[in-house]
Amino acid sequence: MTTPFAEVLSPEQLWSFRERFRLSPWRWLIAWKFRVQHLGLKGAWAAWKRSHDSLYDLYTLMAWHWHKRIAIVGNGLSMCSYSLDDPNSMERVHYKSLEKYPYSYWTINGGWIFHQQSTLGWKMDDIRYPSPEHPNPDAYKSWVKYAPMPVMSSKAHPDYLPLVEFPLEAILKKFKFIYFSESINYMIAFAILCGVKEIDLYGCDYINCRPEERASVEFWCAIAHQQGVKLNISEESTLLCSAPQDPYFMPGFYGYQKEGFDMQMIQKLGLGGELVCAEETPATTVPPIDLSKLNLTPLSN
Repeated sequence: MTTPFAEVLSPEQLWSFRERFRLSPWRWLIAWKFRVQHLGLKGAWAAWKRSHDSLYDLYTLMAWHWHKRIAIVGNGLSMCSYSLDDPNSMERVHYKSLEKYPYSYWTINGGWIFHQQSTLGWKMDDIRYPSPEHPNPDAYKSWVKYAPMPVMSSKAHPDYLPLVEFPLEAILKKFKFIYFSESINYMIAFAILCGVKEIDLYGCDYINCRPEERASVEFWCAIAHQQGVKLNISEESTLLCSAPQDPYFMPGFYGYQKEGFDMQMIQKLGLGGELVCAEETPATTVPPIDLSKLNLTPLSN
């Protein structure tokens, strides 16, 4: 099996990627604040000493993303297309380019091999027990082992240096609610925990998925909104959009007729961009960057 990168990265090369997350003095203090909040003073000191032996430190990553705008990049059809010859293959996939995206972005389930400027990868399945739903589990192991960025997962493993263990206890303490039906739930919850100020959502489509997958992502979007995080949805996604129940209803407002609807009130509240549905312009849309609907860039391993 071939690796998706130009060469198999040595441990020394992987360690060199750690310098990408060197913190300013201010963010260094933020990292310590996170440690003390989650672990107490004694636990924070012990975690800091252990961090010298790990490729990536959880609290450094949290502080590095604190108060930033990020994108969460899924692998939905609005972001990529799979080969019709072999739908289970990840080797012949067309991905849209994020080269001109100006902020940090997080990728999921191998998406980082196509978007290698990703600052955080996600594969929540325990690397020792890959999900039977994922095609070619050996390829996933390779993509994690040689990832040029940290990869968040349910469990870290010493044979996979990029792995960072998800802070489940800290998440549960903060939100006091259990509803994690798929990986992007964890990504949104972690972004809130980090203090991210704005999230762009690409490729999070949930078409022909299990109902709880879409429902749980929209639940965590609502939690993020309630916590003051601004959400922007890709123009091509139907996430957070309600299909019209009746041609006379105002999109997004079941029961309210289009005729006579008070749009001036909506505009005064500054909510106009957040209330339209999939038939028109979905949710709060991300400004066009390099994501043309028809311009799919083929990439190979």
